[in-house]
Amino acid sequence: FGIFIGLALLLVCQNIIDFDILWKLTVPIILILIGLSLVFKNQTNENIKKEIKNLTNKESKTKEYCSTFSNMNIKADDEEIEKYELDSIFGELSIDLTEVKMEKDLLINATAIFGSIKLIVPEDIEIKLLSTPIFGDINDKRKKKEKNKKKVVYLNATAIFGGVTIKWQTYKE
Repeated sequence: FGIFIGLALLLVCQNIIDFDILWKLTVPIILILIGLSLVFKNQTNENIKKEIKNLTNKESKTKEYCSTFSNMNIKADDEEIEKYELDSIFGELSIDLTEVKMEKDLLINATAIFGSIKLIVPEDIEIKLLSTPIFGDINDKRKKKEKNKKKVVYLNATAIFGGVTIKWQTYKE
C-alpha cells in the first residue's frame, strides 16, 4: 500500500500524472480495494470454512454460555466437549480452556456484540481462525503460532463493535 502511494506521488512530482486526476481517483480506488478484499477474503480460508461447517453439522456435546450486561468467568473442566457456543452482548466472557480434554477437534463459535470474549488456551494446541470483525477486533496474543500440532481448535469468531482475544495461559497483561 505504501509503495503505491509513493509511486503515485513520484508520478505527480515528475508531471506524468496530474494531481487533480490522482485526487479524484483516490476514493474510487480505495472502494475497489475494500470490495476486492471482501470478495477474496473467504477464498483464503476455504479449508477452515469447510471444516467448521462439518463440525457444526455434526451432532456433538455442546456447551453454551451467554454474558449479557454482565461478566462471566468460566474454567472449563476436564469433561470432553466438542463444541462451545460463546455469546457476549454488552458484557465480558472469559473462558479458560487449559484443562479441557480434547480427543477430537474442538469448535468454538464466539460472538461479541458490544462486548468482549477472552479465550485462554494451552500452548500445545493449534487454533485455526475464521473471523468476521465489523467495527470490532479479533486479537491473537499468542507469541509463536506453530502449525501441525496434534490438538486443533477451530474458532469461528464474530465481533460487532466488540472484541475476541486469544491468549496462552502464561500470557501476562
